[in-house]
Amino acid sequence: MDNNKWNVEYIRVSSDDQDERATYEMQSYFNRKEAKKRNQTIDKTYYDNQSGLERNRPGLLKMLDEIKEIGIIYAYDQSRLTRSTEDLSYLIRVIIDNKINLVGTSSPIKIDTIEGRATTKIVGVIYEMEALKTGQRVRDNYESKLAESKKKGTKLNWGRPTKIKDKDFDKFVIQTKIVNKTELAKLLNVSQGTLYNYIRERFGKAISRKEMLLLQSEVENHVST
Repeated sequence: MDNNKWNVEYIRVSSDDQDERATYEMQSYFNRKEAKKRNQTIDKTYYDNQSGLERNRPGLLKMLDEIKEIGIIYAYDQSRLTRSTEDLSYLIRVIIDNKINLVGTSSPIKIDTIEGRATTKIVGVIYEMEALKTGQRVRDNYESKLAESKKKGTKLNWGRPTKIKDKDFDKFVIQTKIVNKTELAKLLNVSQGTLYNYIRERFGKAISRKEMLLLQSEVENHVST
């Protein structure tokens, strides 16, 4: 393998995901853990906050645009790359054609043999079905809530705010000392994906629990002096 090629990770979070594999921290932790076992470091992170059924994701498109520079792609599992069987077939072809090593850091993604590709595509059908079912549940819930609001003559408040205010984040993290991101997202009434986007935009990176505790300490020290 060309040592000048990049070792990259692809991370995708989405409000459609209901378990811990959706979190940025969880995926990044396993990606870096696997890279360390291979005596490697992650050179670049491609990140999206969209459904896996979406094709035109900025992070994914950027990775494909720079595909010639990449030697290894680390991804938590194949559902992070895509939940579309059509897109999965395309990505497999691109990765193989460019002689890239695809590493599943939580569960293996085998595409180097015919049997492995067949199994990966079968698993892809399951992931796509899960995503479609989730989408249908969301649509059914919206229709039900809309009918209920019309019956009551009230306005339907649907969805979650996409903008987190600094003062609200600081209130919970610095004053109330909440550093669990799942709990924090619930208190801010946003998805975990929205929270991670906010953190990356405000601090320039995904900050860890330890770094959030340091934010508290810095404020306390400032107040005491």
